[in-house]
Amino acid sequence: MSFQYHPIVLYMAAVILAEAVSFALSKITKNPRWYLGHELGFVYGGIAVLMVNWIFKNYMLLKGIDLLPLWPY
Repeated sequence: MSFQYHPIVLYMAAVILAEAVSFALSKITKNPRWYLGHELGFVYGGIAVLMVNWIFKNYMLLKGIDLLPLWPY
């Protein structure tokens, strides 16, 4: 599972889904305010996911716990 190695994969899938739904909704209602494509909150959310991931994985490595198993299991 790729989100085990990096949670930004799951976050980007959710963002793309949210943008697609908001784009379709804005086209159906003919109201461009419904479109979320130009929001910086998604960018800041992605940066937050990256920072939390980096801090947590390095903390766990300092404790001696490797979160990424060797391939193949």
